[in-house]
Amino acid sequence: MGKHVKKSDAEDGDRRAKILKRLKILGLTLLILVLVGTVAALAVFAYIGNKITPEDKEIGEIRQEVAARKPLEPQNILLLGSDTRGEKRARSDTIIIAHIDTVHRRAILLSIPRDTRVDIPGYGKDKINASTFYGGPSLTIKTVKELTGLPIHHFVEVDFKGFTQLVTAIGGVWINVEKKIDDPRAGSVVLEPGYQRLYGKAALTYVRTRKDAQGDYGRIKRQQKFFAALLDQSNRFQTLFRIPQLVNIFAANTKTDMTLGELAQLAYNMKSIKRKDMEGATLPVYDKMINGGWYAIPKEEEIAAICEKIRRNQQLGSSDVPTDTAGQPGPVLPKDITIEVKNGGGPSGAAAQLGRKLNAAGFVVTAVGNAQRRDYQETQVVYRDNRAKAVKVEQTVGKGALISSRGRYRMTADVLVILGMDY
Repeated sequence: MGKHVKKSDAEDGDRRAKILKRLKILGLTLLILVLVGTVAALAVFAYIGNKITPEDKEIGEIRQEVAARKPLEPQNILLLGSDTRGEKRARSDTIIIAHIDTVHRRAILLSIPRDTRVDIPGYGKDKINASTFYGGPSLTIKTVKELTGLPIHHFVEVDFKGFTQLVTAIGGVWINVEKKIDDPRAGSVVLEPGYQRLYGKAALTYVRTRKDAQGDYGRIKRQQKFFAALLDQSNRFQTLFRIPQLVNIFAANTKTDMTLGELAQLAYNMKSIKRKDMEGATLPVYDKMINGGWYAIPKEEEIAAICEKIRRNQQLGSSDVPTDTAGQPGPVLPKDITIEVKNGGGPSGAAAQLGRKLNAAGFVVTAVGNAQRRDYQETQVVYRDNRAKAVKVEQTVGKGALISSRGRYRMTADVLVILGMDY
């Protein structure tokens, strides 16, 4: 019996020794695999990082313009969208400052109209979108800093091809298309109204079109709406499986000063920001014709107020954001505004009724009648050269898209109101 016990003990000892030996071999094998995997991962990381942030002269110039940032400090990222179309440098079609505060989990998107008239360092007065054409992204960063007084911490530029591929790669973006969009200049896709998922070229058409009553300002609103939806929906679980594809698309069609690590950290932090915590604003401007060309003229005091809030990391708040209720400087009184009222789709007698209302409010109504067409979908408030007067009229009318005439409308008064089917 005793011998049998000793034999079992010996066998158990041998078994334990063999198991320990195997565990050591397995452990060593796993360690080697982990080390090899880590080295491989680092190699891939370095390779992709170099693709995203190639060390060229232009990136060096950009890094001279961007500001350093302390850990956890909010950051301002300049986003540019460009249509290269074979040009070495293209004019920027989209210019947005994204103010991102990951500590308080909120973001502000400040859009700068591409026709904004600014002083481009070394080139004089011109539209801000010309800065990229003249001197590349570094000159655009410098111009934006001088216009807003805000530091720019990082820069990202994506071309239209990259935009369409990225949107498609994440599985499209669900968004409500407000009305039919048929604009060959913006894209080849015709969009019908309604809530739908937009892919590549359809998404590009949505964010590029200016074919509506609000022109570039309507386009900016759609861009902000789409960008917020894109950020919100890109956090979907299935997007994780498309990361390698997204990285390759990003690397091939994007220029940025950010490293892969910084981009990864930004993407991780953005997951905590909900759509309801994103604010959108447009740089306050008014339209003016100079030397035969139309420009968006900066409203310096209102710009300073918005940018000071961003600098202090304060929420803009809809009640605090300077709205586009002032055109050119100086008070605007109803008695100084002449108005024509035309019925282009409203109920019978609506033009006469509105004329009486405007007269009672102190405006000078010079003509009331029917428009040449009766198929206007939206009410329009058209102005010749003073946007502030149109804003004053729109406040009394109660609705209406503000439109600069630019010689396209026959009008003798300061403001022409065309009633649409929505009136």
